[in-house]
Amino acid sequence: MGAFPKMEKEFWLILAERISANNFTSERLKQSVEHILDNFQYKELNIADVIKFDRRVKLYSGKEFMLMQMQGIHPSEFEKRVIDDIFYWVKKVDLLNAGL
Repeated sequence: MGAFPKMEKEFWLILAERISANNFTSERLKQSVEHILDNFQYKELNIADVIKFDRRVKLYSGKEFMLMQMQGIHPSEFEKRVIDDIFYWVKKVDLLNAGL
């Protein structure tokens, strides 16, 4: 609120509702707010500026990874990740876009 003093109380109430409806974790909200404070260039904040921020990336299973290769995507475009002892693949470009 301090960074955007022109925003009215109703804006903050609607934003809180949308944050809840979009299942934001406290970490995701923190990252979203930090991103906005570091990058926002306009005079008025929109709810979508907060909600659209997402550092999540799609995880591909081994089967999906192989299917993508059959469609012509080179394996070097992916990075392997292990989560809970399960192997997944993520697109490197998605990691870059998410700032990870």
